Amino acid sequence: MPKIIEGIEKKVIKVSGKLFLSEFYLNVDARTIAKEVGVSVGTLYNYFPTKQDIFLAVVDKKFEKIECELVKLLKEEGSFEERIYAYIKKLYLHTESAMNLHRSLAYLFIIEDEVVLKHIESVHKSFQNIMRNTVFSVVIEKYPNITESELGKILTVIRSSIFFFIKQHREKKADFSGDVKMLYEIFIGFLKSINCINKGEINE
Repeated sequence: MPKIIEGIEKKVIKVSGKLFLSEFYLNVDARTIAKEVGVSVGTLYNYFPTKQDIFLAVVDKKFEKIECELVKLLKEEGSFEERIYAYIKKLYLHTESAMNLHRSLAYLFIIEDEVVLKHIESVHKSFQNIMRNTVFSVVIEKYPNITESELGKILTVIRSSIFFFIKQHREKKADFSGDVKMLYEIFIGFLKSINCINKGEINE
């Protein structure tokens, strides 16, 4: 029976998380992870049977972290506008810091491994729920006619826009604050428009 190493799973996720955030999936191998953790490859596989298992555990942990950060952020004191701006900024910075994770998820999606596909679908739905659920109670205080489903669709547009802006930002090597401001204005614009439509008003 293999020797139980206390806290090894957490250490593997922490160490491999740094590797997967800085490198594309194919550029990280089990030998490198094991070396950084300080165990043999065999020992590593006793806890995580495949590199995919390690990567998906990293992804799960990353999204758990962003959920906690978003919840904490939205509970802080400040105006509606300040909290929503901070929320958009956090989503932007989270996405930018995790671009290699997103690229790797896209790669694993393309290879069409059934187990991985189900996990990725679950991760995607989970993140959509995180984005919507964390901010919904704040939004309806200001715009009570917005439904949860409508907010989810708005956030899908915002998330897609974030990927586009990050690509443009990296190509132009521009400051990200302009991107965040524009995303904030798009988000608020959608909220105002849909809220008015649902109230039966053409203009606010």
